[in-house]
Amino acid sequence: MHSTFLAEAFDRMRYRSGFFASSLKWRILGLRMGRSVGIYSRVIIHDAARVSIGDNTTILSFTLLFGTGGITIGRDVLISSHCSIFSISHRVDALGQGLLFRDTRFTAPVEIGDNVWIGTGARILPGVSIGANTIVGAGSVVTRSIPRGVVAAGVPAKVIRTLEGAPPQG
Repeated sequence: MHSTFLAEAFDRMRYRSGFFASSLKWRILGLRMGRSVGIYSRVIIHDAARVSIGDNTTILSFTLLFGTGGITIGRDVLISSHCSIFSISHRVDALGQGLLFRDTRFTAPVEIGDNVWIGTGARILPGVSIGANTIVGAGSVVTRSIPRGVVAAGVPAKVIRTLEGAPPQG
């Protein structure tokens, strides 16, 4: 059975426990996930077999994950609605070569540490690592890695403060 057809069939099912159907659908499609993972409706995961999600993580509705280059999400992570995580993109020189994006794809893994909160509408680009115990502000575009124990926000996202109790950066 084609994976898109299967995903749509599960999305149309109405269960009292929606997470059961969601969990079953993603496991069939190859997603590796820990215990107590909540994936809300209308989440799209491309190349699910290249995505790993840790225990007690929640991904809210209308979130998009492009897992082609690999995405690793730690434990106790909250990904708010309308977020996008990309592990695939196109080279910047694509138009200069007249290729119109054909054969210009590149992949780079994305890693999200434990106990991270990603605010509504955030975008995370290929090759980024987000350290543990970190908050990414709503609407941020994360173009570079973010250390642990900080709040990062903006376009592009920058560290705006250190969280209390976080170990010193070093």
